[in-house]
Amino acid sequence: MPEIQNEVPGISNSGFDILVSIPWGEGPDKVQPRLLDYPNFSLVAPEQMRKVYAPLRVRLDGKNGIHLLNDDNRDVEDEYRLYVTHFGPDGTLRGRTPLPGSRPETENRRIVDFAVDEDSNSYVLESFKEGDVFHNRLFKLNEDGDVVWEVKGLRTQDTCDFAKLTGEFTKLLIDSQSRLYLTCGTNPHLLARIEDDTGAVLETYSTSQIGDKAFMDGHGRVIGVAYFPEENRRGLSSFDPSSGEERITMGSGETYGLLLYPFGVDDDMNIYVYRLPRQEETSAIVKISFEGEVVHTEPLKDALVRPEDNTIFTHYYQNETVEISAYDQDGERRQWSFSLPEAYRSGRPESQKLIRADHRNRFYIFTGEGPGVPGKLLILSEDGNLEEETASSSDLLSLESTLQHFSHWQVDGEGRVYLPITGPDGFKIVRWNMNG
Repeated sequence: MPEIQNEVPGISNSGFDILVSIPWGEGPDKVQPRLLDYPNFSLVAPEQMRKVYAPLRVRLDGKNGIHLLNDDNRDVEDEYRLYVTHFGPDGTLRGRTPLPGSRPETENRRIVDFAVDEDSNSYVLESFKEGDVFHNRLFKLNEDGDVVWEVKGLRTQDTCDFAKLTGEFTKLLIDSQSRLYLTCGTNPHLLARIEDDTGAVLETYSTSQIGDKAFMDGHGRVIGVAYFPEENRRGLSSFDPSSGEERITMGSGETYGLLLYPFGVDDDMNIYVYRLPRQEETSAIVKISFEGEVVHTEPLKDALVRPEDNTIFTHYYQNETVEISAYDQDGERRQWSFSLPEAYRSGRPESQKLIRADHRNRFYIFTGEGPGVPGKLLILSEDGNLEEETASSSDLLSLESTLQHFSHWQVDGEGRVYLPITGPDGFKIVRWNMNG
């Protein structure tokens, strides 16, 4: 029988905050959505093709200001204007910065990464093709969108020259003092500090191991995932550019797979990773100490916000059981636990997704989709009984809320996780303090 717990005092106010809520649209107080064809299986039946909202990229500055880029690392389309939208640490809208359009002679332009300082200056790393040659470009924009400086170089896989911006560069990092750093995918041992007023290289650092899975904590340390080939283990590396101090620790066998999917660090050098569902393990956020030990685990597959009352829903699957929690704005928590009807238990929790909870607490679960196989939308009462079923997936855009891929999540110095969510009414960021 389903379990229902009503109005249990929870962690809503201390655990969850809706910091950003901005509607779709083209005005200065909106964010322009981009629609993508979905799903992207190699085999797609005509009846399962539909539109979904493209994810937005999120970055925090050194003071926990929030910055959105309406780009999802695809080729830039000129008719789709790009902006960095700025919010204060409390989610107050502060304005937006337009990115320059593509130049006529370029193609295959992609935004590789971006960073924003506390004065809302934006730093953008992009790649593009000009003729038959691929290039890198790094530039700075002030808040109004004026180009302050620009550096251009060749994009190659056999060298790493920061001064000439020649190589394959992967990530921009910025610390709490607005000092800018650049990593190089061609050589994971190298890091450069970029002068924020001119774009010149101030200093290049050679480290034991940084890699492309690197993050900057609030103390200015670069923390990344290290690999130990002889032991076949993963661990963590830390490098402090101001002092040159470097530390490396090797994790346990338990953390080997977990460290494949990091998305942020806190000021205590803990790293936050996403655990994919496997066998008896649920999908979850896992906090790992710098010493390589699992400190905390919170099950999570998806999250959504009900627009009518800003109730936050989280859910995951455990042994064919749907586990749902709701956190309202008065600090109350409700929980539901039930199994899907037997005909819809696929054994593949990744194919089951809660996309909506209506005002009657009916749960809309989309399930069963695969290559060439359309999914089904199930509407279940809050006690887990099936009320409706439809085979159509083409109109989900008006219903579906989606927690973006973990690679778009952010972590601040206190270890609070910023969860970006797209929905029918717009874009939201929910901040989750997993420690309550």
